[in-house]
Amino acid sequence: MVYYRTLPGQSGCTGNRANGAALLNALQNSPLSGHYTAYNFYLQSAVDAGTLGGVQNQVGGQVYADAASFLLRRSQWIDQAIAPYASGRDLEEGQTRVWMSGLGGGFWTGGSADAASSTENDAGTLEGITRRFNDRLSGDVGFGYEWGSVGSAGGSASPDTFLATLGGRYGISSLDAGPFVTARADVGSVHYESTRVLNAGLGDANGNTDGAFYGGLAGVGDLLRFAPLTFTLQTGVRVSGVHLGGFNENGSELALDVNGIDKTYSSLLFNLGVSLDPRQLGAWTITPALSLGYERGCSQIPGSKAPERFTATR
Repeated sequence: MVYYRTLPGQSGCTGNRANGAALLNALQNSPLSGHYTAYNFYLQSAVDAGTLGGVQNQVGGQVYADAASFLLRRSQWIDQAIAPYASGRDLEEGQTRVWMSGLGGGFWTGGSADAASSTENDAGTLEGITRRFNDRLSGDVGFGYEWGSVGSAGGSASPDTFLATLGGRYGISSLDAGPFVTARADVGSVHYESTRVLNAGLGDANGNTDGAFYGGLAGVGDLLRFAPLTFTLQTGVRVSGVHLGGFNENGSELALDVNGIDKTYSSLLFNLGVSLDPRQLGAWTITPALSLGYERGCSQIPGSKAPERFTATR
């Protein structure tokens, strides 16, 4: 058996590709090498052809890290989905509104020499109620389900989530105008499934696990009335977290024993909202509004990087 100190193209790899190539190299010292295995046939073919065939991009499990990044952004999407219903400003004192809002969208991250590009899509619904308790205080609660899809580096994942949200707003003088404080908490139960398609006859690596995400927001703001316009200025802090349990993939000789992920992400928020007073259009009431937001991360979202604790199943 011949041992190759460096595999074809390994010295030119960076980032996740370099980690994947190093793993393929290290497997020469495993029982997969020198026997009638898919890995050994792949290794000899790669050396003969002078290329790793892209397997170095796929073997590390980047999609698992990207799924964690997807879950850390859930609180942002929840805020956007319920914003028209949560403040309680348009309710009378003691009045309650029942509402339903759609969850859905897409997010794309460009690739680089260090990591493959990734795509995220989600769809779901939130149902809830908002109540204005008095002139100064309102609260809301919602429950829902979200279907998620993440794809990167030849892998696809489905982090589906049952979720709940609870929030409130308190106006210093009134909910209708002037300064206010607001807070929100989100939590979700996650079921994760993934499939990584490996080139060169190495098969598909499949795995699943369970986990959770959480988020919290605290902010202060001011409502400025210049009839018929209302300007809402708000700043605050958001903290999001995700937990995914470890699991063992199957279906390929290069399946991974995947350690769990526990990550926390914090950010600063700045929002400006402009809305017109409600307009009656037949049987409908329409409230035109525009919202602009900026979010500055205080810590890094761990997407697009395969965790270095991954080890090959023997």
